[in-house]
Amino acid sequence: MLASDLQVGMRGRAAAGGAVRGAIVGRAGHDTGSLRWEDPAAVGAAITASGILTRLELATAALDSAIASIRGQVRGVRARNRRLAPRYDPCSEVHARSMGLEHVMSVMLEALDRARQRMVTPATARHMPRTLLPALYVVRTAHMQLAPDAAPECQRSLHSASVHLGGIILDAATISGSNLSLDRSNAEVSAIFDQAKLIVDSKLRKQYDKLEIPGACRRCC
Repeated sequence: MLASDLQVGMRGRAAAGGAVRGAIVGRAGHDTGSLRWEDPAAVGAAITASGILTRLELATAALDSAIASIRGQVRGVRARNRRLAPRYDPCSEVHARSMGLEHVMSVMLEALDRARQRMVTPATARHMPRTLLPALYVVRTAHMQLAPDAAPECQRSLHSASVHLGGIILDAATISGSNLSLDRSNAEVSAIFDQAKLIVDSKLRKQYDKLEIPGACRRCC
């Protein structure tokens, strides 16, 4: 689900058969028994909310799988690049691609870790869209940027996380009547990738001292 696919300014409260003003309280990946609604009479809403938490757990599990896959691939690329470093030639397309791949995958990994943190923070239905929308953008960006290089199972996991997150955001926005601020989310996503890139650049400069690492991160900036 692309950013443009998300409906903006949703105010509907048709979920659960009527006006719903409850707040979801829970932690993704943990006990869903902690779910409660401020209005205990909203039984249908509680059912809807429980579905949201279940999907959030599924999204988190899918993202965990993708992160583990990318982390393993980064370790493999890094080991190869360390062997390559003593004879590294920045004019060599093969050398440049190998170094650039480590950079791109490392930035995406760092950004996905930050997206993962947003998915385990307790949130009300009203705050879920604002908290999770940047996470969705990060997952979608990683899915697109890593398409040529990530393993098929990693791509499937990122896609699954994206689908679940998109549905959760729309349902939570409908339940709570929250607006989806794309401008704010885009700014937060830019900050996430900027921070991730700074961290990765610093690590690579220390790891490959005096080497000219190409690309910085052209594909993800």
